[in-house]
Amino acid sequence: MNKEIIISERFCGPPDSGNGGYVSGLMASELEGAVEVTLRKPIPLLTKMNLDPTDEGVDLREGNTLIAEARRVESLDMLTHKAPVRADVVEAMLEPIVCGDEGVSFGHCFVCGSDRAEGDGLRIICGRLADGRSAALWQPDPTLDDGNGCVDPVYLWSALDCPGYASIHEAGRLALLGRFTAEIIARPSVSEPMIVCGEKTRQDGRKFYTNTTLYTTTGQVVGFAKAIWISVDSV
Repeated sequence: MNKEIIISERFCGPPDSGNGGYVSGLMASELEGAVEVTLRKPIPLLTKMNLDPTDEGVDLREGNTLIAEARRVESLDMLTHKAPVRADVVEAMLEPIVCGDEGVSFGHCFVCGSDRAEGDGLRIICGRLADGRSAALWQPDPTLDDGNGCVDPVYLWSALDCPGYASIHEAGRLALLGRFTAEIIARPSVSEPMIVCGEKTRQDGRKFYTNTTLYTTTGQVVGFAKAIWISVDSV
C-alpha cells in the first residue's frame, strides 16, 4: 500500500535537499535485512512524496518522478577493520575533515553538520585516523528513540552515511551519494556511545567507493554500509 511522506528541513543533507542516509533508512524501514538504495534525484524537502511498493522493494516518487528506489539484497560481506581506540578517535576529531572547502557548506547537515545543536542533528564530525580512515564518536540523544529505548534504525542508517563522504574528501572536491547499501545487525540503546568509521576502497573516474562501519565503544559491529559517491561540480 502506498505511503505518503514529507521530509522536514531537520533532515537535510545538502542545504536544499534531504540527507541521503536518512532517506535511505526511511525507505529501508519498509523492508527487512540488507537493503540497497539508489538515489536518482535530489530529495526535495517539505514536499509530498509517495513510497510505492514494488516486487523487489519500494520506490520513492514525487508524482510521476522517481526520486529513489530500494531493493532487498543478500546479507553484506562485512569487510571491517577492528574498531579504533576511543582516545585516537577523540584526537582525530580535533581536526575535522569536512570544513566547507569543497565550495558548499554542509554545516547544517542532519548527520555531520557542526552548526546543528545537540538533540537536533547527529553531529558526527569526523577526523582522520593514522590509518587513513575517517572516524567520529557519536552519542545518540533521546529524540532518536524507537519507543523501546533503542536507537531507531533510520538513524543508524543516517550515521553510516557522512563518514563515507569524509573518507574521500579532499579540498575542492564535492561528491554526492549515489547508491547506499546497508545492513543493521544490532540495536544499541540511546544511552550507548558509538564509534563510526569510513574508508575509501577504490575510485573509478568520477565514482568513489566507500565502506562505513558503526561500532559500540567495546568494538561490537552495529551496522555496515557500502556506498558509491559521484563527484559533482555543484549542488
